[in-house]
Amino acid sequence: MRAVSQFLTSMWSHDASLGALLALLVGLVFFLLPLADYRRAAVLGANLLASLYLISGGIALIDRAWAQRAVVLLALSLVVASLAETIVDVRALSVAGTILTALVLVLLVLLLLVDVYRPGPITRYRIAGAVAAYVLLGLTWTYVYALIELGAPGSLHFPGSTATEGNPLRPIGDLFYFSAATLTTVGYGDVVPVAPFARSMAMLEAISGQVFLATLIARLVSLRQPSPTRRSAVPPSGE
Repeated sequence: MRAVSQFLTSMWSHDASLGALLALLVGLVFFLLPLADYRRAAVLGANLLASLYLISGGIALIDRAWAQRAVVLLALSLVVASLAETIVDVRALSVAGTILTALVLVLLVLLLLVDVYRPGPITRYRIAGAVAAYVLLGLTWTYVYALIELGAPGSLHFPGSTATEGNPLRPIGDLFYFSAATLTTVGYGDVVPVAPFARSMAMLEAISGQVFLATLIARLVSLRQPSPTRRSAVPPSGE
């Protein structure tokens, strides 16, 4: 556990680790969790990893002691709620776990952006960190839709029955699919928000996704200095 904590903490101090984080996030979200069918054990492992990363980021980037304690408390609460969910199937625990997961993901996005925009040269690894924040943003909206579905089932219309009896976490994979399609404004149309509040959240996510790309990532790319080889390849303006 100590080695894992040291590894996660190092991600906040080395730009190259941001690229590793993006690779880890892509493997976890797009491959590991779907193959695991979003079972509770897989979600528990993912929440544990997110909590460890949040704690390390809070300690590395936050100066105020009370804020650090609040971050640690939130992360530990998510671990406890996820563990309790694997033992007891109670709707209140699902709601609490979903809220805590969304809050943890929001904080991770903010910490990543703080780390990406810290003083120093803009490298390709920082751009990779911004892309990781973009993926986390889509995952955050996933849990917003999960809360909507918990409060008002049927707010999102799926082409077929996706819920599996005895496995209430199974729809998370479908919700992430809808979230990614909405965030990128692809809009396949196979999953449709039918409730007014769900439609409002879908529109807000689509806007936030475009603002993120147009302002944050595009700004990073424009601030990055060309490599020395590229600069030397450009002829002087007088030639």
